[in-house]
Amino acid sequence: LQSLLNTVKEIALNAGHAILAVAFHERDVSSKEDGSPVTRADYAAHSTIVQGLAEIIPRYPVISEEGDYESFLHNSEQFTEYWLVDPLDGTKEFLKENGEYTVNIALVDNGYPVLGVIFAPALDVMYYAASGLGSWKVKDNSSPERLTGHGSAHPVTALISRSHPSTE
Repeated sequence: LQSLLNTVKEIALNAGHAILAVAFHERDVSSKEDGSPVTRADYAAHSTIVQGLAEIIPRYPVISEEGDYESFLHNSEQFTEYWLVDPLDGTKEFLKENGEYTVNIALVDNGYPVLGVIFAPALDVMYYAASGLGSWKVKDNSSPERLTGHGSAHPVTALISRSHPSTE
Protein backbone atom coordinates (compact mmCIF):
# COMPACT_ATOMS: atom_id res chain seq x y z
CA LEU A 1 0.00 0.00 0.00
CA GLN A 2 2.90 2.41 0.61
CA SER A 3 3.76 2.66 -3.09
CA LEU A 4 0.10 3.07 -4.02
CA LEU A 5 -0.36 5.72 -1.32
CA ASN A 6 2.63 7.69 -2.64
CA THR A 7 1.14 7.65 -6.14
CA VAL A 8 -2.30 8.74 -4.93
CA LYS A 9 -0.71 11.58 -2.94
CA GLU A 10 0.95 12.76 -6.15
CA ILE A 11 -2.37 12.57 -8.01
CA ALA A 12 -4.03 14.66 -5.28
CA LEU A 13 -1.24 17.24 -5.52
CA ASN A 14 -1.67 17.41 -9.29
CA ALA A 15 -5.44 17.84 -8.92
CA GLY A 16 -4.85 20.61 -6.37
CA HIS A 17 -2.53 22.37 -8.79
CA ALA A 18 -5.17 22.03 -11.52
CA ILE A 19 -7.67 23.73 -9.20
CA LEU A 20 -5.29 26.56 -8.37
CA ALA A 21 -4.51 27.08 -12.05
CA VAL A 22 -8.11 28.11 -12.79
CA ALA A 23 -8.14 31.88 -12.61
CA PHE A 24 -11.11 33.56 -10.92
CA HIS A 25 -12.55 34.93 -14.16
CA GLU A 26 -12.31 31.47 -15.77
CA ARG A 27 -14.38 29.64 -13.17
CA ASP A 28 -17.54 29.53 -15.29
CA VAL A 29 -19.94 28.65 -12.49
CA SER A 30 -22.91 26.51 -13.41
CA SER A 31 -25.33 24.44 -11.35
CA LYS A 32 -25.74 20.70 -10.96
CA GLU A 33 -29.16 19.04 -10.83
CA ASP A 34 -29.25 19.51 -7.04
CA GLY A 35 -28.58 23.24 -7.41
CA SER A 36 -25.02 23.11 -6.05
CA PRO A 37 -22.33 25.00 -7.97
CA VAL A 38 -19.78 23.38 -10.26
CA THR A 39 -16.82 25.12 -11.91
CA ARG A 40 -14.08 24.52 -14.44
CA ALA A 41 -11.83 23.82 -11.44
CA ASP A 42 -14.10 20.92 -10.37
CA TYR A 43 -13.83 19.39 -13.83
CA ALA A 44 -10.08 20.04 -14.12
CA ALA A 45 -9.45 18.22 -10.82
CA HIS A 46 -11.83 15.41 -11.82
CA SER A 47 -10.01 14.87 -15.12
CA THR A 48 -6.60 14.89 -13.44
CA ILE A 49 -7.68 12.35 -10.84
CA VAL A 50 -9.48 10.00 -13.22
CA GLN A 51 -6.53 9.94 -15.62
CA GLY A 52 -4.05 9.37 -12.80
CA LEU A 53 -6.04 6.56 -11.18
CA ALA A 54 -6.63 4.86 -14.56
CA GLU A 55 -2.87 4.65 -15.02
CA ILE A 56 -2.27 2.79 -11.77
CA ILE A 57 -5.27 0.41 -11.45
CA PRO A 58 -7.48 0.73 -14.54
CA ARG A 59 -9.88 -2.05 -13.52
CA TYR A 60 -11.11 -0.14 -10.45
CA PRO A 61 -13.99 2.19 -11.27
CA VAL A 62 -13.83 5.80 -10.13
CA ILE A 63 -16.93 7.13 -8.41
CA SER A 64 -16.63 10.89 -8.59
CA GLU A 65 -19.04 13.66 -7.73
CA GLU A 66 -18.26 15.14 -11.15
CA GLY A 67 -18.48 11.83 -12.99
CA ASP A 68 -21.14 9.36 -14.03
CA TYR A 69 -21.69 7.73 -10.66
CA GLU A 70 -25.27 6.79 -11.56
CA SER A 71 -24.01 4.03 -13.89
CA PHE A 72 -21.80 2.73 -11.08
CA LEU A 73 -24.76 2.59 -8.71
CA HIS A 74 -26.68 0.43 -11.19
CA ASN A 75 -23.72 -1.96 -11.54
CA SER A 76 -22.18 -1.69 -8.08
CA GLU A 77 -22.62 -5.39 -7.27
CA GLN A 78 -19.90 -6.10 -9.85
CA PHE A 79 -17.27 -4.20 -7.90
CA THR A 80 -15.77 -4.91 -4.50
CA GLU A 81 -12.99 -2.35 -4.98
CA TYR A 82 -13.38 1.18 -6.28
CA TRP A 83 -12.07 4.72 -5.95
CA LEU A 84 -14.34 7.20 -4.19
CA VAL A 85 -13.50 10.78 -5.18
CA ASP A 86 -14.62 14.33 -4.60
CA PRO A 87 -12.31 16.30 -6.89
CA LEU A 88 -13.13 19.68 -5.33
CA ASP A 89 -14.97 19.33 -2.05
CA GLY A 90 -16.12 22.80 -1.08
CA THR A 91 -16.84 24.51 -4.38
CA LYS A 92 -18.66 27.30 -2.53
CA GLU A 93 -15.53 27.86 -0.41
CA PHE A 94 -13.41 27.84 -3.58
CA LEU A 95 -15.64 30.56 -5.05
CA LYS A 96 -15.34 32.58 -1.82
CA GLU A 97 -11.55 32.18 -2.06
CA ASN A 98 -11.26 31.31 1.63
CA GLY A 99 -9.01 28.27 1.09
CA GLU A 100 -11.41 25.87 2.81
CA TYR A 101 -11.76 23.31 0.04
CA THR A 102 -10.11 19.96 -0.57
CA VAL A 103 -9.29 17.21 -3.03
CA ASN A 104 -10.52 13.86 -1.64
CA ILE A 105 -9.48 10.42 -2.92
CA ALA A 106 -10.17 7.09 -1.19
CA LEU A 107 -9.77 3.45 -2.13
CA VAL A 108 -12.66 1.31 -0.86
CA ASP A 109 -12.35 -2.48 -0.58
CA ASN A 110 -15.42 -4.55 0.33
CA GLY A 111 -17.13 -1.51 1.81
CA TYR A 112 -14.16 -0.33 3.90
CA PRO A 113 -11.77 2.53 3.15
CA VAL A 114 -8.22 1.14 2.96
CA LEU A 115 -6.42 4.25 1.70
CA GLY A 116 -7.28 7.93 1.68
CA VAL A 117 -5.80 11.30 0.79
CA ILE A 118 -7.21 14.74 1.57
CA PHE A 119 -5.35 17.74 0.15
CA ALA A 120 -6.18 21.40 0.80
CA PRO A 121 -4.30 23.08 -2.07
CA ALA A 122 -4.79 26.70 -0.98
CA LEU A 123 -3.52 25.87 2.51
CA ASP A 124 -0.83 23.43 1.32
CA VAL A 125 -1.91 20.80 3.85
CA MET A 126 -2.28 17.10 3.12
CA TYR A 127 -3.71 14.35 5.29
CA TYR A 128 -3.26 10.74 4.28
CA ALA A 129 -3.68 7.25 5.67
CA ALA A 130 -3.67 3.61 4.66
CA SER A 131 -4.44 0.37 6.43
CA GLY A 132 -1.45 -0.65 8.51
CA LEU A 133 0.47 2.56 7.72
CA GLY A 134 -1.16 5.00 10.10
CA SER A 135 -2.46 8.52 9.54
CA TRP A 136 -0.28 11.48 8.66
CA LYS A 137 -0.33 15.23 8.09
CA VAL A 138 2.07 17.29 5.99
CA LYS A 139 1.99 21.09 5.86
CA ASP A 140 4.09 23.25 3.54
CA ASN A 141 6.33 20.33 2.49
CA SER A 142 7.52 19.85 6.07
CA SER A 143 8.25 16.42 7.54
CA PRO A 144 5.13 14.24 7.93
CA GLU A 145 3.52 14.37 11.37
CA ARG A 146 1.95 11.13 12.58
CA LEU A 147 -1.61 11.55 13.78
CA THR A 148 -2.88 9.46 16.64
CA GLY A 149 -6.21 9.04 18.41
CA HIS A 150 -6.72 10.32 21.89
CA GLY A 151 -7.56 6.90 23.29
CA SER A 152 -11.24 7.64 23.88
CA ALA A 153 -13.39 4.60 24.52
CA HIS A 154 -16.21 6.44 22.77
CA PRO A 155 -15.20 7.90 19.43
CA VAL A 156 -16.70 11.27 18.62
CA THR A 157 -17.80 12.34 15.16
CA ALA A 158 -18.74 15.91 14.35
CA LEU A 159 -19.69 17.36 11.01
CA ILE A 160 -20.77 20.86 10.08
CA SER A 161 -20.65 22.97 6.96
CA ARG A 162 -20.59 26.73 6.92
CA SER A 163 -22.00 26.72 3.38
CA HIS A 164 -24.61 23.98 3.81
CA PRO A 165 -26.26 24.62 7.18
CA SER A 166 -28.94 22.04 7.83
CA THR A 167 -30.03 19.49 10.39
CA GLU A 168 -28.40 16.75 8.29
